[in-house]
Amino acid sequence: MTLLRVLLLTIVSVSLVSCHRQEASSSQELTVFAAASLTDAMTEIGELFEEETDCSLVFNFAGSGALARQILAAPRADVFLSANRKWMNEVESANLLLAGSRISLLSNQLVVIQNPNANYRWGSPSVFIDQPFRYLSIGDPASVPAGRYAQQWLEGLSAGPGDTLWDLLQNRISPATDVRSALFQVRSNHDVVGIVYQTDAKAYPEAVKILFTVPIEEGPKISYPAAILGHTDHPELAREFLTFLQGDKARKVFGNLGFVVQSSPH
Repeated sequence: MTLLRVLLLTIVSVSLVSCHRQEASSSQELTVFAAASLTDAMTEIGELFEEETDCSLVFNFAGSGALARQILAAPRADVFLSANRKWMNEVESANLLLAGSRISLLSNQLVVIQNPNANYRWGSPSVFIDQPFRYLSIGDPASVPAGRYAQQWLEGLSAGPGDTLWDLLQNRISPATDVRSALFQVRSNHDVVGIVYQTDAKAYPEAVKILFTVPIEEGPKISYPAAILGHTDHPELAREFLTFLQGDKARKVFGNLGFVVQSSPH
């Protein structure tokens, strides 16, 4: 074999290896902004999605308000999963959603929780004000949907002439940056109770104890909308991901964690 042929074969071989490596590293990356209460579900579902696609998911978990503000300031996410309509509406009003992509994916339920070492007695919301806890930990209602839902529920409960439970508990509210932070406050303090989603309480059964479950018909309507951001570089992959979230594998994960799957427009 001549020297020239050896050199040519070597160049071709290196080129083929180089192309192969480039193809192997060309998997698309999808950035998903998701409400903190979806952390466990999306982590598990994300792994299932990655197994079926040539895609890497990057999650940013935080309070829905914080995520919406990030998107409004610098829209870098591909998909947004909010824990209420308000923050999704804010993003939609700024014309940052891909037209026709928005769906109502999930629902949830509120629960009142305590530290496992605490011994509060709970029969109904009417005894809330008489309990000797120091603080009530909820997500900050200004930016955290779980906190806003908690406020709406308490505002609907009478505590006497002209007063609601929300009015009487104002000086004991401890606002948290997201719903998981509210739960962790309860986990760390025996004199703190909290209002969180049932899915968060179920995720930490040894850390907190459920005192009271708010009946769905008596609590605020909880909705988790999902949508694709209009600036995404991967609209087809983002659509595939939203479709996957509505499929059987994702439904099973959501159901096991206590979510109710809706999967209907808006």
